[in-house]
Amino acid sequence: MKEKRIAFGTLGCRLNQFESDSLVSGFAKNGYEIVSINDKADVYIVNTCSVTNKSDAKSRNLLHRIHRLNPDALLYVTGCYAETERETVENIDGVNFVIGNDKKYDLFNIVHNTLNQTPVDIDEIPGNRFHYEAAENTLHTRSYLKIQDGCDEHCSYCKIPRARGRGESRPSKDIIHTVQHLIAFGYKEIMLTGINIGDYMDQGISLSSLLKTLLDTKGDFRIHLSSLEPNKMTPAILDLLSHPKICSHLHLPLQSGSDRILGLMGRGYNRKDYQDVVNNLRERVPLINITTDVMVGFPSESEEDFIETLTLIEDLSITHTHTFKYSMRDGTPASGLKDQISEAIKSERSLKVRQLSDQLNQAYREGFRDHPVRVLTEKALKEGIYTGYTDHYIRVQFAAQNPVIGEFRELQIIDVTKEKTTAS
Repeated sequence: MKEKRIAFGTLGCRLNQFESDSLVSGFAKNGYEIVSINDKADVYIVNTCSVTNKSDAKSRNLLHRIHRLNPDALLYVTGCYAETERETVENIDGVNFVIGNDKKYDLFNIVHNTLNQTPVDIDEIPGNRFHYEAAENTLHTRSYLKIQDGCDEHCSYCKIPRARGRGESRPSKDIIHTVQHLIAFGYKEIMLTGINIGDYMDQGISLSSLLKTLLDTKGDFRIHLSSLEPNKMTPAILDLLSHPKICSHLHLPLQSGSDRILGLMGRGYNRKDYQDVVNNLRERVPLINITTDVMVGFPSESEEDFIETLTLIEDLSITHTHTFKYSMRDGTPASGLKDQISEAIKSERSLKVRQLSDQLNQAYREGFRDHPVRVLTEKALKEGIYTGYTDHYIRVQFAAQNPVIGEFRELQIIDVTKEKTTAS
């Protein structure tokens, strides 16, 4: 078969990024040419997201754009939007195949057989959420590793449990084996990801037990935890976060600082619970970078509720807040709540959170001025200027002559502005 060009479009969470990276590596290893999603290709694979209505729209827009770019290409669609709105996706012009999340892992065989005119019965493919090989060649400098999938929580605004199913953990032996491969491939940062990694449990092995084993692995690398729910923080995990091989960064979703709104959301914790987790983190790792998610405009959110969110973010010096507006999702309990908030108020509140977040972020970075840092070199911004992340997940830029991408550099932060952090 003549070498085929294939492009990947990935929207949404790090879980999608991990899955796409593994697929990219598999296609590259088997002779396919990986090209940009903006280029003409023979095959396109789009890994969609459905966390908000805006995510749905982005997924549809990308599919329409691909079809306009190359109407003769094969277009495969997978991910959460394809899972929850399958009929809608199937009716989009240009879409040839819709693949469920549990069969996404087999996309190489599906595509390869189709191109070779070998019949493919997708219904006969066994479902498996963890059958992904370690990715030697990826779209990123760091490596993502899915250790868990699905969710057993029932937040009133969320449809992801419908898209990803019930919680399931990857066998710990597979994870340990994969990490060893990734280190051998030369990766210096491995991010453990999942829908709810705090629920990880494999035959009595919890997330903290798994981490202990991974941290004993030989090599110069760091482990980065992705988002961890505050009510899943255990004393054992807290004790491990000061380990030199774990990134001093944790994304701890808040969603709201109001107990009333948290109750309506079904989040399973209150304002004080969240405060206690952050304070305990800072006691063990004083300079830890704590980031969060906040939803504005949840039904009936009053100005007082919103102020409680702002004050909590400020009091806890959260270093970055990803803000998103409440989006009504059909079939979720929150979709039936009264007192929907106007888009104008959502936009106003979102702006206030972002402005506060920018202030707190700059203040946090200022604390590292003149400090030595270890930076994982990611890419060149322009000739002689490179960028990467510190162990505290601060993006810095620095001048250098031909540094090795994907390797650590010992630097010192020399300047901090609103726009950037500079090291030398």
